[in-house]
Amino acid sequence: MDDFENLQQENHLENETGKIQQMEQELDKILSKFENGELNCFGKEQSKIFSEMDKFQQEHIQFATDHLTLIKKIEFDEDFEPEKEDLKSTTFQFEKISKSFTQKEKVIDKFTIRMEKLFRDFERIHHMIESSKKD
Repeated sequence: MDDFENLQQENHLENETGKIQQMEQELDKILSKFENGELNCFGKEQSKIFSEMDKFQQEHIQFATDHLTLIKKIEFDEDFEPEKEDLKSTTFQFEKISKSFTQKEKVIDKFTIRMEKLFRDFERIHHMIESSKKD
């Protein structure tokens, strides 16, 4: 190897060594921020985001539990069983079933409203997380 090639190699190594030292300094800064509590995954809003996520999780669990309870109730409701084949009995059974459907419809409407609220809460939390990434 001639002197020019040796000089080029030394210059390249010095350049690379300088880049590595620069990266080490940047990593040390990040580590220092982390150790001092200045660095977190969601920025300044981290505790608020975690609190909202926990609240959302609890609401979701309650919603799922209520949903399973409703399904179980619907499955075990009395079926249409005519006691007698007369008009009075059939009318009574029809009114009973109609009332049951109306009650279930109201429950389903409430579930729909709760599910829509959960969806809006999820979107809000997602927006908070996305906003924290920009900070």
